[in-house]
Amino acid sequence: MILDGKNTQAHYNVIKQEKLDLHFERAKKQGAIILLPFKQEPHGKGYTCKDLEGHIWSFKNYKPFK
Repeated sequence: MILDGKNTQAHYNVIKQEKLDLHFERAKKQGAIILLPFKQEPHGKGYTCKDLEGHIWSFKNYKPFK
């Protein structure tokens, strides 16, 4: 939700590794603003973007909580 121009929540989504690159390219083509580009970390890979309405989304190939 965006309240007075500020985000009050962000979405964290787990995407299968084999679909993550395609997902990233599609988000860029459709106008998403990439806030944190792909980053490989010891526990996985992912990116964070802002959609056209200003909502922040994180897409990763790992689950932070199991």
